[in-house]
Amino acid sequence: MVFAVALQSNHQVLIGGQFTQVNGATHYGIARLNVNGALDTAYYASATGTGVTSIAIQSDGKAVIGGAFTHVNSTARANIARLNANGTLDTDFDPGTGVTGTGAYLDVVRLQSDGKVLIGGVFTDYNGTARTNMARLNADGSLDTTFDPGTNGEVLAIALQPDGKILIGGDFTTVRGETRNRIARLNANGSSDSTFTPNVDQSVNAILVQPDGKIVIGGQFTTINSTARNRIARLNADGSLDTTFDPGTGAAGGGTPFVSGIARQMNGKVLIGGRFATVNGTGRGNIARLNADGSLDATFDPGAGTAGGTSAVYAMELQSDGKVLIGGGFQTVDGVSRNRIARLWGDNFLFLPLILR
Repeated sequence: MVFAVALQSNHQVLIGGQFTQVNGATHYGIARLNVNGALDTAYYASATGTGVTSIAIQSDGKAVIGGAFTHVNSTARANIARLNANGTLDTDFDPGTGVTGTGAYLDVVRLQSDGKVLIGGVFTDYNGTARTNMARLNADGSLDTTFDPGTNGEVLAIALQPDGKILIGGDFTTVRGETRNRIARLNANGSSDSTFTPNVDQSVNAILVQPDGKIVIGGQFTTINSTARNRIARLNADGSLDTTFDPGTGAAGGGTPFVSGIARQMNGKVLIGGRFATVNGTGRGNIARLNADGSLDATFDPGAGTAGGTSAVYAMELQSDGKVLIGGGFQTVDGVSRNRIARLWGDNFLFLPLILR
């Protein structure tokens, strides 16, 4: 499966996930693809364990990776590491004993503009210091001891606002002991923003901040502030539900439905990926596009969508030319064989010749 897709400035693509081969070549958990989808054989990094779930690329080309792994390029790294631009381990970034605790792993890594690194997932310690499910690291990998939000459940999503405040989503119900149901906003120092208190009934898996400050969220939820919203919704900047964004019956079907990937196009339309069979009652196999008001964009039709394997789309990344990269557990896209990674046009499909195992 592919859980993370990240674009470099030269348009090459880093992918992370739970795989051991890319196009027949051995690659554990991470690989780099050229613009045409071919494997970049000059880049070799190996993250051994369960896999890489998140990738954040720095302006210098280095990449911070998080997930569930024990070693990177044969050096001990517990669930967090930084790679140089060529895939070698950056030893200047030293997390010590790293992200630990019973069943510890990371879901998300995000970079601040000052070079600090936000991490979220399931853990109880960072390099031997207590931190519960979220932490902030200095640029050298050491713990930022001034930042300690603490949640009572998994942190699945992190998004940065232009004012320096931090949005977090997941499966928690408290932050620093204060009631915060599956989404919260933190001040830059990690304290909870008491003015932002939306009530979400189930997990928030993805967060996107629009240029106007409104917040698009995806997950497993069915209500926001007691109003029905199935797996996709938009909040106003103060946390109230934006009722002008109405997805109708939302994303539904497909077993246990969820939205795990969100990308916003320049025209304001919103792409969503996850596990679902319909959007507002119209068939859409795990990927769809919404208009700016939340209604389904009928002009974007993925046909049979993604299928096979676990079928779900876990990661989405929008290219500057409007094409959309998707990663997940699928084996086909609209009936064509594509194992776990593909690229779409803004309105039609372009497939990349990749095979991952």
